[in-house]
Amino acid sequence: MLALVCALPIIGLALYFLSSGLEREIAVAEHERIGLNHVRQSVSVLEKAVRLAWSDTGDDPVMIAELDRALTALDEAEASISSTIAPGAPTFTAVPESPHSGSVRSHWQNVKDSEPGSLDRHAALRHLTAQLHHGIFQASDRSGLSSGPENEISALSDVVAVGLPAHVERLLHMHEVMVPDLRKKGWDDSTRAVAGIFARQLEDEDIRRLSRSINAALTADLRSAHSVDSFQSGYPTEANALLASLRQLSAATQPLESDTAPATDPEAFDEVLDSAFEAAVVGWNASIAQLDILIGDHVSEAVNRRDRAIGIAAICSLALLPLAWLYFRFFIRPVMQTIIDDAASHQRDAEAARAAADESARRLRQTQAA
Repeated sequence: MLALVCALPIIGLALYFLSSGLEREIAVAEHERIGLNHVRQSVSVLEKAVRLAWSDTGDDPVMIAELDRALTALDEAEASISSTIAPGAPTFTAVPESPHSGSVRSHWQNVKDSEPGSLDRHAALRHLTAQLHHGIFQASDRSGLSSGPENEISALSDVVAVGLPAHVERLLHMHEVMVPDLRKKGWDDSTRAVAGIFARQLEDEDIRRLSRSINAALTADLRSAHSVDSFQSGYPTEANALLASLRQLSAATQPLESDTAPATDPEAFDEVLDSAFEAAVVGWNASIAQLDILIGDHVSEAVNRRDRAIGIAAICSLALLPLAWLYFRFFIRPVMQTIIDDAASHQRDAEAARAAADESARRLRQTQAA
C-alpha cells in the first residue's frame, strides 16, 4: 500500500504534464485549421473578384451572385476565428495595417454601388482584392498558420500563407501595370524594362521561395509517407504544375535582345497572365487541401498519444494494486507482525518482572510484621 501511495502521485504528475503538453499541441493545430479554412474561403472570393476585375466592365450577374455566396462562407470563417482566438491574443509576426481601411464586406458594397465599366468600379475591385490579401496574411498570423510543429507542415504553411499570396499579389500588380501600357504603347523600351523587372522578381523571389518551400515540405520530413500517402504521391505533380506555370510566365515576361516582343500582342500576354493566375489558384487550393490533411493527421496522432498515455497510466496504476498487496503481504506484514510479537513479549516480560517485584515486596512486609 505504501508503494501505491508513493507511486500514484508521481504517475499522476507525469500524466498531467504530458496531457497538458499534448492538449496545447492539439489546440494549436486546431487553430491552424481554423486559419486554413479562412484562407480557403478568401482564395475562393479572391479568384472570383479577380475574374470580375479583369473583365471589361466588371459586371457579371452570375459572378456577382457567386461572390455573394463566397463572401457568406468567408464571413462564417471570420466568425470562427473571432470566436476561437481572442482579439488581444499575441500574434506571431507583425502584420502591417491594410492601405485600404474597411472590411471586405464594405469594399464589396462599394463595388456594387459603383457604375459598371467605370473607373470607380475597377478601383473598388482593386481595393477589394487588396483587402482580401491583407485578410489572408492577418488570419494566417492570428491562427499561427505561418509556422508548424513539423518540417513538412511548416514548409507547406509557408507556401499557403506567404509564398502563394505574395505571388498572386505580384500577378495582380503585373496585370494592373503592364496590360494597360501594352494596349496603349505595345512592346517598347519602357514596357520591356518593366517586364524585365517583373521577370527578375519572379525568378529571384517567387520561384525561388516556392521551390525551396515545396522541396522542404516533400523531403525534409517524411513522416507523412507512412501515414498520409496522398501527400507524397499526389502533391509533387500538383506542385510541379504550379512551378512550371511560374517558369513559363517568367520566360514570357523576360525581354528579348532583338526587337521581337515576348508576346505577339497585348491580348496574348493577357492570356499568359490569365493562365498563370489560374495555375496559381489551382496550386493554392491543392496546397491548402494537402496542408489540411497533414494538420488533421497531426491532430489525430497527438490525440492517439494522449490516449495512449492515459491508458498506460491506468494500466500502471492497476498493476501496482496487486504488487502493493504482494509487497504488503510478504514484506510489510511479516515485519509488522515481528514488531507486534516483540512488543507483546516485552510487555509480558515487564508484567512478569512487575509481578515478581510485587511478590517480593509482599513477602518482605510479612517478614517485617512477624
